[in-house]
Amino acid sequence: MRVFGLLPLFFNLNGLHNAVGIMRKGLGELFCTPELLQQYWEAVAYALPNWQAVQSNQLTANEVRRESISGHAITLEALAYLGIELLQDNPARLVWQVRLDQLSLDQVDWRKANPDWENLFVFGGTIRKNKTTTQALGRYLAQRCHPSD
Repeated sequence: MRVFGLLPLFFNLNGLHNAVGIMRKGLGELFCTPELLQQYWEAVAYALPNWQAVQSNQLTANEVRRESISGHAITLEALAYLGIELLQDNPARLVWQVRLDQLSLDQVDWRKANPDWENLFVFGGTIRKNKTTTQALGRYLAQRCHPSD
């Protein structure tokens, strides 16, 4: 799957720039290579059924965004924070890929109506995207790999 061909279907350039910037800042510019970024985002795209459905033209980005948060910038940036956590320990050994698989992102209830989102980044039915809420969503996703934390 060519993730950088898919992502513009969901996210504007500002969202993509922010997500890459988050990872570069968190991992260090010298360490965070284009190849590593591509590997990470391709693995994430493979793990998210809605992203695959848009790639294969089964759904449009608007259809996904209407009912799901998986096509919103807050998710892209939260996945960048998650990437920092997964990659920072030892990216060369690809342990991060195993940990990403353990998160079972395809099993997350990405619907906007998911009650887990309330007071995490949804307040009174409105998505609030800022650094605090984006990081909170990233931590929520990371907890799937470490449920006792």
